[in-house]
Amino acid sequence: MGELVCPACENVMARLFDDPEGIAVLAWIPAPSAHGSRRMGWGFYTLIDASMPDDENAPLQCWRGHGPWVVTARDCRASAAVYRRTGRKKRRPLSPIDPAAVR
Repeated sequence: MGELVCPACENVMARLFDDPEGIAVLAWIPAPSAHGSRRMGWGFYTLIDASMPDDENAPLQCWRGHGPWVVTARDCRASAAVYRRTGRKKRRPLSPIDPAAVR
């Protein structure tokens, strides 16, 4: 239902899926010890449900070395709203990270 992309290169960093409980987020995180490899890393899953505050956030790093960027529950909900209204997935560029805002 949506993709979260790096604003520098438009690389897809996470995908959003419709879930009966809310919005499922699947992100790919490069391994810090991979030294530029695009094959080594982790997949992370979280669920954005009604109880999660809009400002809940997490940092994401682009596999191509850009970032770090921040994704918020508000970003995910905005993309989901576009999908639910239009039936088309939304590519949403992430914002630069504010270290003080990351929880």
